[in-house]
Amino acid sequence: MHGSTEDSTRPATANSMSLTAGEELLPNKLRLSCFHDAGAEAEASILAELGRPMCMDIMHLYEEALGRLPIADMPELSACVVRGGHCIGLLDPVSNIILNALNLLCRRRCTGATTGGKKNRGKGKERPCDAAPSCLLVALQSNTGLIAFMRTYFRYLSEGQARRYLRLAGADLAVAVHLGEHQQFTPHATTGAPRDLCSGRTQFALKVAATRAEHPVPDDLALLARLLVPLNKDHAAPLAAVLDKGRPLSVRDVNGILDFFRLQHCAASPAVQVTFHRSPQPADTEIRSLLFGAEAAAHFFCPVGENHVADVVISRRGDEPVSSISDLRTPDEMKHKLSACLDAAAATIAKCKCSPPPPPLAIGRSDLPTTTPSTTARECDHTRYLKARLADTIHALYINAFSLLPHKALHRHLRGILVAGHCYGPMDPASNIILNAIWYDTVFPQPEMDAGFEPDILDSESMLRVEVRSLESLVALVSIATGVSDHMAVEYLCYKQCDLSAVLQTATDEVCYKAYVCAGQAGKHPKHLELAAFLMSMAHNALKDTLLTDKAMRKGNIISDAVMEQVYKIIEDQTSSISPSVDHPRLCPPARKMLASRKDEFVKKQKFLGRVLGELLLRYSNQHPWEPVPRLDVICGVKKDYSRHSKFYHVNFLVYYDDVSSARVLFFAEVWVSSFQAKLSTAVNLDVALIVSLFHAKLCIHHLGIIPGQTPVNLENSLDI
Repeated sequence: MHGSTEDSTRPATANSMSLTAGEELLPNKLRLSCFHDAGAEAEASILAELGRPMCMDIMHLYEEALGRLPIADMPELSACVVRGGHCIGLLDPVSNIILNALNLLCRRRCTGATTGGKKNRGKGKERPCDAAPSCLLVALQSNTGLIAFMRTYFRYLSEGQARRYLRLAGADLAVAVHLGEHQQFTPHATTGAPRDLCSGRTQFALKVAATRAEHPVPDDLALLARLLVPLNKDHAAPLAAVLDKGRPLSVRDVNGILDFFRLQHCAASPAVQVTFHRSPQPADTEIRSLLFGAEAAAHFFCPVGENHVADVVISRRGDEPVSSISDLRTPDEMKHKLSACLDAAAATIAKCKCSPPPPPLAIGRSDLPTTTPSTTARECDHTRYLKARLADTIHALYINAFSLLPHKALHRHLRGILVAGHCYGPMDPASNIILNAIWYDTVFPQPEMDAGFEPDILDSESMLRVEVRSLESLVALVSIATGVSDHMAVEYLCYKQCDLSAVLQTATDEVCYKAYVCAGQAGKHPKHLELAAFLMSMAHNALKDTLLTDKAMRKGNIISDAVMEQVYKIIEDQTSSISPSVDHPRLCPPARKMLASRKDEFVKKQKFLGRVLGELLLRYSNQHPWEPVPRLDVICGVKKDYSRHSKFYHVNFLVYYDDVSSARVLFFAEVWVSSFQAKLSTAVNLDVALIVSLFHAKLCIHHLGIIPGQTPVNLENSLDI
């Protein structure tokens, strides 16, 4: 499936904008959440038209689904439609209704449950339900679930944006997702690359949607989007019949689909769980590499009880294709649907700009727009959403920078990264973070009393502070370097993933220096003038042309010691005329004593978390003997969760392997301090485009002002154990 379609053939409207920065072109796209240039009355008309309620439209979908099902021959289907036939899924809404209803019927037959919740006494068959009034509730529930899916899948999406995308998509979630991707201005959205809708992100959003829609078995609804057993002809034909719009389904078709679902329920049943009771051996690294070969297989013999041994073979099946429900829709079909949605939106926007203002608000409807003055570019949903996504992108850039630094260099420059490691500069963002941090630590070293202290825990608030400041710096830099508004600067940053090297290469020295100064001021850099002068001196340096992190990222390794020495030498040469600043504030005796006490407390907490995570990694290693042994490198953040336990923490940390040259992996863990229990949630390869931690999501919402009226997050010391 394709996440977007090109807009070059679509007539430009007043809310279609483009940006040219040198040779870099920002695609001309139709904005579906930004109408600030249309005027107050036209904006209200557009929002009212695109955000109309969908319940009656969803009701018509249920009428169509009931008309296609053999209700007369299988009356139990009616109860399954009104109880679990939600139009939530990755196919068209009518197909989702049918498959979800049949999936519920299969579940009931497998578990021996009755169809209507109560046993029918004295009757052989259940009386069919009155379809029209019964479907009103499930239609309302589906509408709630659809909105919940969109706001979960696109975490910072406003309810108004979710309603508009769903309205344009005709309640088709897959199309609505593509509309949302189309509005993000990311490289993926502009190249039309296929989007994986069977990912864990989709699974989680489907479960949230099913729960909000009060589906009786939310996991079953999400099951339809997961990888399925290999399809055979007996299963493929009935499933294809469901997608054949308007075709009535026979009892044979329904039974074929029920047989298919029965296999899914069997495949998804709990299997035997085996814990590997041995530590990995050196040869296990070879086993891991075998897993990715054509004949990949790993063989283990593990004791699981007295006189019992588990013979485990891990391999990939290559003989039969494994398909998912979403594969039943072709990429060309999705591309055509997305194009049709955008054409309809363009026509609606053009019509509303020429029409009189909308009628007064309907009674009881508080979500329709009023005729208040038009919002500014900074305040519109479109810009707020993109800035929130940029905050996540920048967070991933900092984690990426941490993962690329050698162990000693990372611990040496943590201070520089948190204080002055802004991600603007002449290179790619990760390289800029590293370069700016090294420069700051060189020119403004820390006091001698702290020189021997090597922390390995990053404070969550400090991370968030430098990330938000980097975002403000980048917006200011684009605005000064190109002369565009902050609104378009945000879109360009999304499009280029915060990499402004192309913009700066085409700008004059005067413009570059002014842009660096304004970026430093906007980002509250402690030494923005000095940094601007240093970055200008790097404009023609060989290091800039090769990019500091480029070679390491392409090979999946960390930056080599030779490259780090080259960086130190270049910075030393560029700053040789500047004497390192030793102007540090003097502390009075009570303050010095309090600071020493805080440091002692921090060291204790550092040792405690190091011990807990070390034990957790050992347990993980024993359970995954085919992987190399992970070792703790640095803790990226700790956040207390008051909603679950008084001593419950989310911990993000980077690990490295015996091969110290390989890139690090980001782990998430949950720790219960009172009982010294810990659970590893997941491991994430740092090659993915976006890495967002749990605590970061909660914090940046408040600090960026993404959700108006949001209660401020009350933060105590994140390491208060």
